[in-house]
Amino acid sequence: MKKIVLASVISLSLVFTGCAKISSMRAGVQIKSAQKYLLSEDYERAIEKLNRAIAMDPKNVEAHLLLVEAYQKSDMNEE
Repeated sequence: MKKIVLASVISLSLVFTGCAKISSMRAGVQIKSAQKYLLSEDYERAIEKLNRAIAMDPKNVEAHLLLVEAYQKSDMNEE
């Protein structure tokens, strides 16, 4: 019985770890897309992509920093 419980716990932890990696990879795709929009000065789309990335991976520091940059640059363009 203990072996079954242990195997179940290990299996579930592997599944959750795999899901976290997939979310992180998907967030990375959104970040790369956002970086392209930042370079082309399309700040509105960059902000959309970065918000998606943060929704997928809330602890992604790069996404948060780029979002700040996108908001700052979009404010500069409005002035």
